[in-house]
Amino acid sequence: MKSNDHLEKSEIREQEILLLEQKKVLLNSKIISGNCYLIQINYRMSENNLTERQRKIQQYLSKYRIEEVLGDLLNTLAHSLDPNPVVFMIKYLSNLCSKKELEENGIVINGPAPSPNLAIVFPNFTNPNKNLFKTYLTFDNFLQAKNQKTSQNVSLRDLINIGLENEEHPVGIFAADKDTYSTFSSIFDPILKDMNKGMETTGYKYAEKVDVKELLSQDYALTEKENKTLDQITVKIKRNLPDYTFNTFNSTADRDAIVEKLGQTLKDLNEQFEDFHNWGMIN
Repeated sequence: MKSNDHLEKSEIREQEILLLEQKKVLLNSKIISGNCYLIQINYRMSENNLTERQRKIQQYLSKYRIEEVLGDLLNTLAHSLDPNPVVFMIKYLSNLCSKKELEENGIVINGPAPSPNLAIVFPNFTNPNKNLFKTYLTFDNFLQAKNQKTSQNVSLRDLINIGLENEEHPVGIFAADKDTYSTFSSIFDPILKDMNKGMETTGYKYAEKVDVKELLSQDYALTEKENKTLDQITVKIKRNLPDYTFNTFNSTADRDAIVEKLGQTLKDLNEQFEDFHNWGMIN
């Protein structure tokens, strides 16, 4: 059993490490494009050198993307040089919460939130293979899209990470939610135009949907011959539910919730399909 003295020294050491990492913020400041301050925070350590407490801290910071939040906050603050930095930061962080979250915690914020200046860098692709994302991501449309976010808080950083993970893919980028196409149209429009030559793709919006009332209509009833010969019905779901990101971006918990909701909805559609229920939902 560890002594109290050992525990105290261990805690002090952890605090020293965290303070040291915080000081790196000042050392990692760079100026790009003349007036944009990019601040990167690097708190990660080698897994082999972490104590259990440090590992939990790192997992917590990673889970809630604290490094990105603080980097974006400091980058936005450094760019604005607001005379009331504490108020500025409070307003900035409040904009990352939903109205419901603020109300439930008794937080009231008046006035507009600061315009973000996200700490995102132009990607350094290491794979020499060309794809559509690498071809059409220019520095100009990078700057145009850099500070945009979708309704599901998907940023250009998330899309770049997807691109870096799929450098060998012929397209190299995937939409993370239904708003991605319009929010990042400067990037997706030329890619979609290349993929769908001869079709109008400017300002593309994913609008496909199914009216459940149509599925329940008699037009979909099975004939007597079909009832005798049909062994299996397959329903393919290609996109997610409203308020959820697409599969390229959603979490395991989101996928489980989507599978449950889709499965229950499909099972309730019509009693005529009861004999064919053999549900194998795939994430």
